[in-house]
Amino acid sequence: MPRIYRLSRRPVKARVVNPLLLPKTPSQPAPEPKGASIGEPSTDWTLAELKAAADAKGVASYGTKADIVARLTDG
Repeated sequence: MPRIYRLSRRPVKARVVNPLLLPKTPSQPAPEPKGASIGEPSTDWTLAELKAAADAKGVASYGTKADIVARLTDG
């Protein structure tokens, strides 16, 4: 004789969605970081941005952020 399985009669809980995992759709553009103009490199820039600015200016683009910022501001 085959077994008959009965489905659970417990109520199904609604899924709670974590708002941090939802995709963000900004209503306004993000503000530009302080000192992020072309002439003023700062440690707020990403390493890739600093390396690109160093390559464009013709200075060495290796080292830490602080090293690259120092080279860009010195000359």
